Amino acid sequence: MDRDHLAYLGAKERQRQIQQEAAELDAFILAYEGRVTQNSRRGRPAKAANSALPSGAPTTRKRKPMSAAQRKAVGKRMRKYWAQRRATQAKKR
Repeated sequence: MDRDHLAYLGAKERQRQIQQEAAELDAFILAYEGRVTQNSRRGRPAKAANSALPSGAPTTRKRKPMSAAQRKAVGKRMRKYWAQRRATQAKKR
């Protein structure tokens, strides 16, 4: 074996050691903060672990349908809103 190959093997071993130390430090920090150390994940828990709803409960929020009069009122409000917005944009130019 030549010297370059031995240096390469030594560097790979040192990299493995550093990765092991990093994993141990991560586990220590998690334990210090009071989190679970085995298979702990950051972020929101998985859906299966988070399901506190009964099996028959709906998962999405249902909306009450709008009547024709309500849709017409919304359309009128939005036309007024966009007309006002276009007017302010025209003043800025």
